[in-house]
Amino acid sequence: MTPRRPTPPPPPSVPQGGGESRAPRKRASRTASGARRTRAHAAAPREPITIADDAHVVLVGLPGSGKTTVGLALADVLDRLFLDFDHVIETREGATVANIFATHGEPRFRSMELELTREMVGGPGLVLAPGGGWAAIPGAVELLCPPGIMVYLKVRPETAIARLGRGKERGARPLLAGPDPLGTLRSLLAERELAYRRADLVVDAELVVDEVVTRIAGALAAPSLEG
Repeated sequence: MTPRRPTPPPPPSVPQGGGESRAPRKRASRTASGARRTRAHAAAPREPITIADDAHVVLVGLPGSGKTTVGLALADVLDRLFLDFDHVIETREGATVANIFATHGEPRFRSMELELTREMVGGPGLVLAPGGGWAAIPGAVELLCPPGIMVYLKVRPETAIARLGRGKERGARPLLAGPDPLGTLRSLLAERELAYRRADLVVDAELVVDEVVTRIAGALAAPSLEG
């Protein structure tokens, strides 16, 4: 599979059998030293969370919490590649997540997520954005964390539904296709919050993207960010 670069790329070519194709990397526009400068302004824990270069940063949260948007920007700051689980699965299956749900059901989609999670074990450290229900899949988190770091993008259902709007973005979320998507999001949060709160870091995702990224980067102490 080909993780995406922080600058939004053309759709990658993702082989069926796993195995990561990595093109030569260029330095991110925001350098590691730039990430260090933000730490003084970040709402970080007293002791930074140490993350190895070969460990993943995994973003979890409700649909609409900003996992893809934050993930792309965070990958830029950390000088890592970004991988969106939904994008990889859609590329492999030749179908949207909504179509996979409609044709095969949610359990089949979750099994695809778990299979993709297994492929991430032992690979180079990426910024990962799995689906909103990933953290609640039995055994999924344990495959990556530790050594990976799980970050919960905490957002109110009302904010999430406003971000998703009424058009294509919400239509791509099969669990929100019913008559009361806000009520569905509230129910999903009640079901999943315990799994989300197992995260190593909880960040207020009501904030603007740059501030969310600053807080995450400021909380991480990685070898690539050390002087």
